[in-house]
Amino acid sequence: MTRQEVAVARSHVEVWKTIAAGADEYVLVLEDEIWFKRGAAKIIDRGWSAALRHCAAIGGPKFIYLSYADADGSAERINLDDVVFRPLRGLWFLSGYVLSREGAAALLRAMPVIGPVDLWMNFRFEALGALALCSPVILQRRLAMALSMLGLRVRVYDGDEENIQVNDLPFLLGTFDAIVDPPLAPGVLSSIIANTEAKFLLELAPPFTGGLERLPHARTLILSKHRPSGDRWLDLCAFLGLNQPAEAFPVGAARGLRVFRDDRPVAARRAHAVSSRRKAHRLDPSPWVLPPQSNWRPSPHGAEVAAAGGQCLADTTTATGGSPFRVLVETFPGNRASFEMEGVVHLHEGLRLTMSKRSVGNGKRYRSGAFASVEVFEHGRFEAEIKAASGPGLVTGFFLHRSQPRQEIDIELMGGDPTGMLVNVYFNPGDDGATMAYGYRGAPYRIELGFDATLEVHHYSIDWRPGYIAWSVDGKVVHKRAGWDPTPLPHLPMRVHANLWAPRSEELAGTMDDNALPASAIFRRVSVWAQCAYKSAVERWLRLIISCKGTCLGIPPITRANHSAPRLGIAVF
Repeated sequence: MTRQEVAVARSHVEVWKTIAAGADEYVLVLEDEIWFKRGAAKIIDRGWSAALRHCAAIGGPKFIYLSYADADGSAERINLDDVVFRPLRGLWFLSGYVLSREGAAALLRAMPVIGPVDLWMNFRFEALGALALCSPVILQRRLAMALSMLGLRVRVYDGDEENIQVNDLPFLLGTFDAIVDPPLAPGVLSSIIANTEAKFLLELAPPFTGGLERLPHARTLILSKHRPSGDRWLDLCAFLGLNQPAEAFPVGAARGLRVFRDDRPVAARRAHAVSSRRKAHRLDPSPWVLPPQSNWRPSPHGAEVAAAGGQCLADTTTATGGSPFRVLVETFPGNRASFEMEGVVHLHEGLRLTMSKRSVGNGKRYRSGAFASVEVFEHGRFEAEIKAASGPGLVTGFFLHRSQPRQEIDIELMGGDPTGMLVNVYFNPGDDGATMAYGYRGAPYRIELGFDATLEVHHYSIDWRPGYIAWSVDGKVVHKRAGWDPTPLPHLPMRVHANLWAPRSEELAGTMDDNALPASAIFRRVSVWAQCAYKSAVERWLRLIISCKGTCLGIPPITRANHSAPRLGIAVF
């Protein structure tokens, strides 16, 4: 089983435990990113009435599929009427179903789950007396993440935005390669169809309405929900003329995380036409950063960040037993120093990280210190009191990071530019475990601090939320980013890191002066106000509707791919 399959199976099992121990006779279980077909309520009502009728002799239904995929149309079934059937074999996916308390207990008795959970369920049909709606009423949206993994710049709409007008198209399609669920004003679809380079992906089944029936067949693909992961990649990549990735077809991110939403103020989206006199750091030329012609500059930020809630993991940093942090012994390619135990010393004033020159030995020319949290965290507030190391060639870092896929939110204090702070975001798409790690520069921006960060301790914080990231210094917001400002925002759990490193890039940090070594940075009162990801992931994978309350699991981190693709205009409906 893949890591994604294990995580999905664990999530369903935890939900079954909750249902079996709960007081509700029936619970509707929905995975993330689902949507109901038009007329779903009426079909579900008819299906529920039919299920009660057909299962009256056994006290009611135990399991009803509201959403599934028929294995290439070959699933074995017994038709009971025109509303429900009894499946025997060949149904895939578990994105929406009704489960009774008795049915949940039966599934737990049949443990362990062997193989993907949706296929394992096929061997439980008889014991559960499973039923399924003749027409699935719940579909699942996974396409935006898949398109991004193919190297396309993707924007997703939620349906509550203003309609896209014809005069919006040049800017929109000049910035993004694919738009998902676009709210089109009357006549706009005709203009898109007239563009012979535009292609159309449909996750709807015929018959089509609202003008979709006019889409050119040669430039339209109807995505099948009946295909396994590899075949869905095959269909999509063949249609777009792109290479098929090695990764599994993604589950995608929950809608509430706002990945791929363009949450910038309207004025900021149009500001690309106005150049800035301020010298800007170069951005990564990737599909996960706005294109160079956008001439990105930060959006104006709002008021001071409100005090964070949640549980404070720690209010001090130690390297002793029981600490929520651990000293790192490692390095990375762009670092001229290796991180070693000797580079971290616990003092009364906090943790001291020291950069020094090696006298003998092989390997890196310098040694230094770094530490990271033991746990990984979801959205929250991350703080530290820091006195940065002084001197060119030195960077004091406080940041959130994960690999597979690589995502990162940075604070970097340059020893050679002590009155400035560099903030940065790296984004790569994919589910947990996807080996996407593109990015050398990220999307950096320099903030003027108004003081020398190497002279005394100051308070720095990262407030990471669905829809925005805010950086604060001494309680004042100094920088804020929304989605596509200029990257999608990281959405997967990350660890808290701190280090003192020596970049190979003199453009970034200046030239190291060996005579100024050793040099040290001080960290104290490192605080985390967030939910540990290992304790809260059922809600990421599953939404329980009705009165069942979910418990929580988790998702861990871990490297490198350079994805490029031709520019395509794609509309997804």
